[in-house]
Amino acid sequence: MLAVVVARATMQRDMALLKAHQFVVFEGAAKSGVYRLAKNFKLKMEKQ
Repeated sequence: MLAVVVARATMQRDMALLKAHQFVVFEGAAKSGVYRLAKNFKLKMEKQ
């Protein structure tokens, strides 16, 4: 797995943008859940 080291504000801004464009979805409980690529975005990436 790849670790990304950026400022917290940068990560929050980037995640908000990804969620707004429906590129990622949150799965699981609030405390232990994870963000995953949205199925439609993942399919688009696999086609390229």
